[in-house]
Amino acid sequence: MASELLKRIYDHQNRTLNAKVVFTDIVSYSKRRSQMQAAVVDAFMHLLKQALDTTASASINYIQSNGINFDTEVIRIPSGDGAAIVFPFEGLHDVHLRFALSLLEALHEFNGKGACDKFIAQGWCNCHPFFNITTGIAEGKVVLYQDLNGNYNIAGNAINMAARVMGMADHNQIIFTDDAYRQIIDMVDDATLDQRFLAFKDARIKHGLKITVYQYVDKTLPYLNSVLTESLMALQRMMDVGLKMKTMGMPMPIPDSDDLKVDLNASLSLIEGFAKLMEGARKVQANIPAIPLGSPSTREDSSKAKRQSKKARKQ
Repeated sequence: MASELLKRIYDHQNRTLNAKVVFTDIVSYSKRRSQMQAAVVDAFMHLLKQALDTTASASINYIQSNGINFDTEVIRIPSGDGAAIVFPFEGLHDVHLRFALSLLEALHEFNGKGACDKFIAQGWCNCHPFFNITTGIAEGKVVLYQDLNGNYNIAGNAINMAARVMGMADHNQIIFTDDAYRQIIDMVDDATLDQRFLAFKDARIKHGLKITVYQYVDKTLPYLNSVLTESLMALQRMMDVGLKMKTMGMPMPIPDSDDLKVDLNASLSLIEGFAKLMEGARKVQANIPAIPLGSPSTREDSSKAKRQSKKARKQ
């Protein structure tokens, strides 16, 4: 059944709408064998549908009073080992967060069906279809279009930014763009919600653009990874050491967030150690009194050296 809401937007609203976008991706998918990749994707698609059903049930009052049909009006965009879920509703201000949390909860239950030492140790395996995900959330104007299969799809900055911030997340974490964060804080009736977000300023993305992103954390939820995102923490460390090096006259480039990997921490430790060493050397040098050339002590040392050299030649 076609969506009346999306058709109305497509035909009468210049194909533009304000959307909430959840972009999610399977961690370490490419490391698995093809048969296991297929099994993982099957499980992923099942959990996406389950999370959508859970979110719809939690929003039933709004859905019924506004004549919304989740099955036809939520845009689902598969991307191989990931998917973008687009909510075109104005009134459900936290629907993207509730969906992301429902997906993580369903995933936690799925991964808990069996114990696999390999999966626990490295986050993937070829013996079970267990998996982890990363999630990015954005909100903003998008353009609606119909793809080759006749399905509704979207283009625009919101979906691009959701994919960008998703790439900053570690496994089973949720990262918000600045716009998505501001909207949910402003519109949701929860005075404590902002306490569950951690801000990371000046995160660099493509073309050197600096943005502020927010990690959603809640240590009461066992299925949400609330440990600080390693790549963003590494970026913060890089910025701190970069500032310190700049003050010593040795500026260093700051990489884009896309280039930050977990193994960068080792390099950062070396750079931080070097910066600390240089800073210490500058302090020591600043405390050593300078002896001007031609001073009495300098002339005395020079004469003493000449006498010792002359004595050595005689011997």
